[in-house]
Amino acid sequence: MKLAALLLTFSFLSANTFAQCTPDNTFTEFGAYSSLGKNKIPDAWIDSAYNETLTIVIPTEIQGFAINQVTIKDVPNLYAGLSYLCKPSNCIFPGGTNNCIQIKGLATDSKETNQKTITLKLFIETSIVSFDTIIEVEFNLFDSATLSIQTPKSESITVYPNPASDLISFDLGRHLYNTLSIELMDLNGKLVKTFNFNSNEENVQVPTQYIENGLYIAKYQIDDKMLFNKITIQH
Repeated sequence: MKLAALLLTFSFLSANTFAQCTPDNTFTEFGAYSSLGKNKIPDAWIDSAYNETLTIVIPTEIQGFAINQVTIKDVPNLYAGLSYLCKPSNCIFPGGTNNCIQIKGLATDSKETNQKTITLKLFIETSIVSFDTIIEVEFNLFDSATLSIQTPKSESITVYPNPASDLISFDLGRHLYNTLSIELMDLNGKLVKTFNFNSNEENVQVPTQYIENGLYIAKYQIDDKMLFNKITIQH
């Protein structure tokens, strides 16, 4: 009896260790939300630990019908090595509530790096009709081992000094742009800082004195083009 009780307690604790996500109740519109906003989730990297929460907002009605409940049936194209668990664990969310799913694990398949989205398959039950629907969530997977291949030398951006301490410069060379966004991410795909620029300058600088030491990925969104660099911050 004691062994059975111990095993039951261990199983309960193990399941809840995974499912400790907390929904963000500030969101009110139907969709999936992370720290990046609606229907987006921070990037993952091959062979790097991943742990993110998606808040799922279930409205009180849809298309004029009162929602009884919404069930997450599956996330069929979640990257290999990652898994998800809902809170509540049965993945059934009542109408008019904010709930969450936790996505966790270690992505392992570099062949999936061009997928760019995952799909949440939902079953919506209303007061009149029930139907299937999906939510497409932007979710990129990158492989740091092939980062230099994704950024051809002819399109590269020079970073100096690298390692950087208090300030880092980005030489954009001949890249012409209307808008430029530079995102610094750690190797777990977590967004650390975003810098936005509007002018078409060849050289831009960003402060790094308040960023912790470590290896980071700089992701550049130059109008509709995306480039990458590895940078090191060392104070």
